[in-house]
Amino acid sequence: MLDDGLAAAAAPGDDPVRQVLGFLTYLEGIADEIMVGTTGCLCTSVLAEMQLIEAGTSAPITDATAAWRDAYAVLLQEATTSG
Repeated sequence: MLDDGLAAAAAPGDDPVRQVLGFLTYLEGIADEIMVGTTGCLCTSVLAEMQLIEAGTSAPITDATAAWRDAYAVLLQEATTSG
């Protein structure tokens, strides 16, 4: 999903602001699909709050969150420093 979003961001061309908008438009377009599959996120949050996640179990979640955050941060940084 992240790769598809980044591809959608690149589609408008070299304008960083349009790339951010392309990324957001992609996410808006798949919002319903995302919500259908996010029950695991809620479950993970509850398990973490109840301290039922063992060491190492949360690493893939942390890695995925960091990848999304970092990729979007790059788009925003480029958009805010352009023009």
